[in-house]
Amino acid sequence: MTPSHHGIDSVRELPHPQRVQSLINTFQEHLMKRIHRLGLVLLLAAAGLGATAVPIPVKVEPTIKVILQGYVAKAGAAENSATTDYGVEVIVRVVDGPKAWQGLHPQAHNAIALVVTDDQGNLVQPVFLAKSDPRAYPSIKVADEIRFNASKLSFLTGTGLCGYDLEKGKTYHVLAIYRPQGLKGPGLASEEILYHRL
Repeated sequence: MTPSHHGIDSVRELPHPQRVQSLINTFQEHLMKRIHRLGLVLLLAAAGLGATAVPIPVKVEPTIKVILQGYVAKAGAAENSATTDYGVEVIVRVVDGPKAWQGLHPQAHNAIALVVTDDQGNLVQPVFLAKSDPRAYPSIKVADEIRFNASKLSFLTGTGLCGYDLEKGKTYHVLAIYRPQGLKGPGLASEEILYHRL
């Protein structure tokens, strides 16, 4: 909006510094009015869009429980078998989630990793047990539960079978990490358990 000629004439009558300041003030006043009107227009437009906007779908992740517990030697085995055959039972339970959801089978490569620390909190280094070629496992789905024994706390990496050579008579802290999408996604950890090596 252009100032009236009357306003300009009155400005011209002022000394030069005051004239410049008056022009600046007039310009700022008109600018603020336009910004205020533009803000009202944007608010009205946003309100109109909000009434008809399509909601953005929210990705729902499944609820998965990873449970770890020690196991003992099978019934009928030799008396000293517990000292050689030690390990943990890994349980992966998909409680609920989208019906179409599928996850990596817990016994597949890079699905489970076991982490062990000693009674001083130091990480125990896993040992390489054997080379293992990838094999096909069915995907797990909602409401599935997979249980398996990890002898010597073994787990499959991308290239082989790893485990832990634990000392007899010592207690360790163990937790399992399950990766539903393998190395492409984040993992879910179990609660840490105390594991006593017989």
